[in-house]
Amino acid sequence: MQRINDALYISREAYDLMIEQLKKHFSNNEGMTVAEFRDLMQTTRKYALPLLEYMDANRITLRVGDIRKFILK
Repeated sequence: MQRINDALYISREAYDLMIEQLKKHFSNNEGMTVAEFRDLMQTTRKYALPLLEYMDANRITLRVGDIRKFILK
């Protein structure tokens, strides 16, 4: 299990799938909004925002205003 925050955990399989989906998205797009992430992951804003904040904190994405950029090497 991957700990996102005190209240949110996801399976390693779901986490890996999320990263793969992000790689596909960012191969054709420079940035992503919270709404785009929410729609891509087929989730709600309640879960999308903590996931994005986790990825920002772990240098997978970088928040620039309202847009996230993919920085994972």
